[in-house]
Amino acid sequence: EGQLVQPGFQVLTSADSGVRLQLSEGTVVRLSADSQFSLTKFEDKAPGDPYTLLKLDFGKVWTVLNGGSLEIETAGGVASVRGSMIGLEMKAGQTTPTETCLEGTCTLKAGGVEINVAPGFAAAIPPGGGAPAVTGEMSVADAGAWATNAPEAIVAMPAVFPPDKLLSVVVALGDS
Repeated sequence: EGQLVQPGFQVLTSADSGVRLQLSEGTVVRLSADSQFSLTKFEDKAPGDPYTLLKLDFGKVWTVLNGGSLEIETAGGVASVRGSMIGLEMKAGQTTPTETCLEGTCTLKAGGVEINVAPGFAAAIPPGGGAPAVTGEMSVADAGAWATNAPEAIVAMPAVFPPDKLLSVVVALGDS
C-alpha cells in the first residue's frame, strides 16, 4: 500500500491474490488472480487529459477511469476506453483477448481493424487472430465478475443492464 507506481512497473498475482492500483488522477486498475501486467506509459496528452497504457500478458484486468483514456495492449490486439470502464481477459498461452465494456467509449483493435464495443457488450479477437467482433451482450458471469472484482463499477450497472439481468447477477453472487 502506498507504493509509487511508474512506467515499467510490473505486477504478477498468484492464485490466491488480486491487486488494486489507484493512479494519481483517481483511475482504478484491478487485476485478478493468476494475472500479469505492466504499466507501460502514464502521461498527460494535454492538461487534464491523462493517458495510460498497460500491457496485459495474461489474466484479467478491470479499469475504472476517472477521465482521460486508457489502452491495454496484448499479444493479439489493443483494447481501449475513453471515459469509463473496460475489462479485458487474456488467457495464458493465448493471443486472443476478450473485452467487456461497462461504460464509456470502448474499442478493440487487431489486424488493422478497430471496432466499437457498446456498454453492456463483449467482444473478442478470434483464435488465430484476425478482425475483432462483438460477441453479444455481457453474460451474467461477466457482470458478476465486474461486481465482484471492481465494486466501483456497481453504480454503473443499473444504466446498462435491465432489472431481470441485475437480479440474475445478484442471485448468482449469492450462490457463489
